[in-house]
Amino acid sequence: MTLRLTRVMRAQIAVIREVMAPWGLGTAIVNEGPHLVVKVFARDGGAHRLSISCTPKDRDAAVNNARQNAKRLLSHLNARAGY
Repeated sequence: MTLRLTRVMRAQIAVIREVMAPWGLGTAIVNEGPHLVVKVFARDGGAHRLSISCTPKDRDAAVNNARQNAKRLLSHLNARAGY
């Protein structure tokens, strides 16, 4: 089954992957009911979810919000890993 993603959704996913990739964290896109979620897999085997805004009013605000959420999760994961 293929997901139909808007430009804003694709931009948010790209930003999340851009933040997580240098740290070697894997991501997967999951459709959980009405919400589109990017699952981030931590080094310790845990999986964390970042939800994507499907109908944002402002594209730039949605992308910046996704970046902030990804950085917040990354700092949390690094603190748990001892970095």
